[in-house]
Amino acid sequence: MRDSYENAQDALKDAEVFEQRGKRLAWYKGADILFYLWGGVWFLGFLSCHFIPRWLHGGKATGPLIWAVWAVLMAIAALITIMHDRRHSPVENPAGKRIGAFWFLLYFYVFIWFSLLTPFLKIQGPEQSLKFWNHFGVLMVSVSMFAYIVVGLWMKNYMLWVGLALTAIALLGLLLPPPMFFMYMAISGGGGLVCAGLFVRTRWAMS
Repeated sequence: MRDSYENAQDALKDAEVFEQRGKRLAWYKGADILFYLWGGVWFLGFLSCHFIPRWLHGGKATGPLIWAVWAVLMAIAALITIMHDRRHSPVENPAGKRIGAFWFLLYFYVFIWFSLLTPFLKIQGPEQSLKFWNHFGVLMVSVSMFAYIVVGLWMKNYMLWVGLALTAIALLGLLLPPPMFFMYMAISGGGGLVCAGLFVRTRWAMS
């Protein structure tokens, strides 16, 4: 009887390990593509911020143009992400819906907060504008990485460390000469997400 009981316990442990491994593989499967996708968005978005002048001749700011570039890139990437999730998740996953809702609500509230502060921002001249956009870039990166950290804590996976690492990278960028910030973020931020995708792909392939 004791041998049967121990065998049953071992079988339950094996089943639990198999279940956890299956969940991990399901989570990793195709996730590298999303890291490559959003790494590309970061690279192109920050690169455009580097090359688009902050002010045009006549003193006109180019903020709306920068917003438009990012809006187009993020809209395309969001659409591809939704299509990707539907393709790789044929079975409805409540956790996936909650994570998607979390991302939407996070950016919605950031938009509200920033809209409340905008009337009190008085940016004058190219120098102040450059510093503002650099700090705003770090703000938006930290918001995205906060979401990564929360998901990493919730799912107990690598996204926690990706979030912490890229937050540190963005903050360190403020120590550079201001004109170099966006080029730095295009290479290190976008490249960091691509490296995270390579890590996920390697780990999934080895599992």
